[in-house]
Amino acid sequence: MTRHGCPSFWRGVAQRTNRRRRENVGSVKARPATALVLCLVFCVAPPAFGQENQDEPDGGKQLAHKIHETVEAIHAVRLERLRLQEQHESNVGEIERQIERLRDDLEKTDAAVREEAEKLHAVKAQVEQDKRAKRAAELLVSQVAASVLDAAGRMAKRVSAGIPYRKPQRQEQIGRVVEELGDSDLLVQADALTDYFSFCAEELRLAGSVHLWNEPVLLDGGKRQTHTYQVRLGLVNQFFVSEDGETVGLAARRTDREWDLQVDRSRRRQLRVILDVLQQRRPPEIVPVPCAASAVRRAAKNASDDQSSGRGTPED
Repeated sequence: MTRHGCPSFWRGVAQRTNRRRRENVGSVKARPATALVLCLVFCVAPPAFGQENQDEPDGGKQLAHKIHETVEAIHAVRLERLRLQEQHESNVGEIERQIERLRDDLEKTDAAVREEAEKLHAVKAQVEQDKRAKRAAELLVSQVAASVLDAAGRMAKRVSAGIPYRKPQRQEQIGRVVEELGDSDLLVQADALTDYFSFCAEELRLAGSVHLWNEPVLLDGGKRQTHTYQVRLGLVNQFFVSEDGETVGLAARRTDREWDLQVDRSRRRQLRVILDVLQQRRPPEIVPVPCAASAVRRAAKNASDDQSSGRGTPED
């Protein structure tokens, strides 16, 4: 009979197991694997350790084999538990780090949101300020356009009654300005104000300059054309002298014709002297400038009206 088949062997195993169980009763940290082994030992052990079994000599080997397999299984479970615990701790650590990064990102996002809110508040304040400035500018443009409209109308009348120098173009410009100043659109009025001041600046430039050029003149209602030298004396007067010197004309300042050919002898001489000086055929000298009496009276009347009403316009 082998050692494992001896009843005394199993009694010794039982005694040792009971002793170990008594020793581990008071232990606080009992290992789960040892308890499981003890349970398995009692489960697979023979029903009665005191009973001798001479008919099963291989029962001890089988029990020892099962115990060995169980211990290995428990050891594998323990290793798997340790692996899963380490993996869990690693995952928890990674999650905590992600939470920390998200917390930092959230703080940055909150700061950015506060900054954008402050910018939005500043933009809203600027918009309100711009609206107030726009309303003030609209009121100013409306008031200036209303006051300039009268001056532009008088300017249009002066151009129509003035010299023929570029009269159609100048009438078209000032007429468009008058029309746009009466428009209800403030942007149109603002553009009209700019055009009006530009027109007045050009008129002032013309008024302070003298111009000599060669250009044909249509006479007798366009039936006759004469090659002439034309002279513009500011915006006061304009005259022409034909290239042969026989025909002399003064600006008529009338709507039915542009030129007045009935020029007396003394005035003809003045005009020829002016032309010779401008053409540098004689030295400069003081020459009276021919000016229609009606134009002088009209200018004096306009100046008197402006002084009495307290109005000063750029065309004066």
